Amino acid sequence: MSRIFVFDAVHTILRPMPDVVSAYFLAGQRHGSELSKQDVKKRFRIARRQRFGTYVVASQTHPGSLPSSDEIERMLWRDLISDVFEDLDRVDELFEQLWLHFAMAENWQLYDDVEECWSRLHANGDRIVVASNFDSRLLDIVAKHPTLALADAVYCSAEVGFRKPDPRFYETVATLFGIKDSDEVIMIGDDFENDYVAPGRFGWRAFHLNRKHGVRPDERVISCLSQLS
Repeated sequence: MSRIFVFDAVHTILRPMPDVVSAYFLAGQRHGSELSKQDVKKRFRIARRQRFGTYVVASQTHPGSLPSSDEIERMLWRDLISDVFEDLDRVDELFEQLWLHFAMAENWQLYDDVEECWSRLHANGDRIVVASNFDSRLLDIVAKHPTLALADAVYCSAEVGFRKPDPRFYETVATLFGIKDSDEVIMIGDDFENDYVAPGRFGWRAFHLNRKHGVRPDERVISCLSQLS
């Protein structure tokens, strides 16, 4: 029986190159920011947690839910950039530059283990789905990476209407892809809550991908995609 492998995108199969902090720091400098790279890193982490943390998004108007759309995602990233670059009076042009930067496929690099893993799964007759908290820019990014053409479907939260770990994210992905039997599904991703705990509650088998050096794989954790079988 063929299986359905559902992969997260960012830091699971794709990573930004240069990394987010470097891209923000360099762009900020061009727009007159005097923040150090370490300041940008610290402020980005705080703002990312505040703007995108579990059950934070739109919580004032939608308690207990995580709605997503291109408009919501764009607003959240614009607000995050304003949070990070507190020393700039206006961030509109900076935001547009960074939004376009991360829309370009050449600024996203595949992890080395993706091609071998996906080719093997495809040869085995398994189906491959990408399902990620992202806006519609993800669709073009995936389309421009030849290896990712093996994906049978790509779903971003902006299209699904909800962000992980909202249960409706997994429910909608299952409906859109026509998943009838949860036992067929295996989810893989780098976020423990979004990609392991929440899909597990929905009845999917899942693996937490932790690429840190020295991590020992077990029944719930893998350190590279080559450990999928």
